[in-house]
Amino acid sequence: MVSIFQTWGNSRLATKIRLRQIESAELPARFEKRFNIGIVVNLMGIAVTLLSAEQVVGMLIARALSMQGLQNFAAGPAAFAYARQAIKALDIFIVQANTNILASHFLSLASQLWLQRRLPRFL
Repeated sequence: MVSIFQTWGNSRLATKIRLRQIESAELPARFEKRFNIGIVVNLMGIAVTLLSAEQVVGMLIARALSMQGLQNFAAGPAAFAYARQAIKALDIFIVQANTNILASHFLSLASQLWLQRRLPRFL
């Protein structure tokens, strides 16, 4: 969420530059500050998302391994435990959402780094 607001702020800064509302002398300092904040925010987002991915995948592996022993019991109390331990579609959607968040942080970080390399040529 922080990365979204930071990227929105970058687009507002670009609009101000296009409309000549900012002096060209202060542009390099503003860009450097914005890029450094963006890089830190996206790296923190990637770190948190990777930790979350490890937790989700670990949970799914634990469920898959626990299902192996419960498959032999088709009825009785074990059937209830099997249904509770089964991997559901929602679990897979959680993994997909986590992967999408990781990809969005990576693309935002890559664009920040690309802009940081390219923009000094134009200032």
